[in-house]
Amino acid sequence: MNVKKKKIHEVNPLKAPLDRLLRVQKLKGMNSKDFAESIGLTGPAFHNLKTRNSKISRPLAYAVELKTGISAEWILTGEGKLKSDPRNRLDLSEQVVLEIMVGSKINAETLQIFVFQNLERNISKAESDFSMATGALVDEKAMNELQKRSGNKLKYIGELSGIIDELKSGNLDQICINPLLLAIYYKDEWENVRERSKDYKDMLSYDLKTKFEEVLKKSMRILNKIDSLYRLNSNQHEKLRQKLLSGEWIRSG
Repeated sequence: MNVKKKKIHEVNPLKAPLDRLLRVQKLKGMNSKDFAESIGLTGPAFHNLKTRNSKISRPLAYAVELKTGISAEWILTGEGKLKSDPRNRLDLSEQVVLEIMVGSKINAETLQIFVFQNLERNISKAESDFSMATGALVDEKAMNELQKRSGNKLKYIGELSGIIDELKSGNLDQICINPLLLAIYYKDEWENVRERSKDYKDMLSYDLKTKFEEVLKKSMRILNKIDSLYRLNSNQHEKLRQKLLSGEWIRSG
């Protein structure tokens, strides 16, 4: 008996990045709420992602890779191995770049540029708020005080750069540069995130913890000085709040 074989057209069920993301969820055996929270999304946001067939961003794919070990490249393109090589996972240095601007693996020189740009941007916002809260634009005395503080700001940033430059002049001490830059960027969060940094672990493996903690302590003292330059008292906070509410002042950035 001859049986006529039907031609079967196979449809790839994982054609789109969203399909592959949902396959990761299934592989991990997690419900939508738990899976969403594990990759930094809320339940409603993950629901919208699925129902609206939203595009999967590269940072989100990296977050999934960090949590599950499933390759971000596979999620985004369907190419390569399903399982990622841990050495290719997103490093803390790369996260800094993603938070400031889109980028990839970077060296110490580039990381320094990004970190200091971010620092100066944050200082500029605080300086602008201080100017408005103290009336520096219309009060000569307040303007003189602002200019004095701005001079100190440049001095402190120079001291911070000097610490980095001093490390560059050493041999093994250079290994402290990247983790120090990361600590400067994350500040109060550093202790909570440092174990995610390959640079930090490399520094420890070279027995440079004492040197690192020395330069870290110096750097944090300088950052605290910078923060204190434009710290507002309660009255100044209230003046700024009123000006923001009235539309007289629009905060930059």
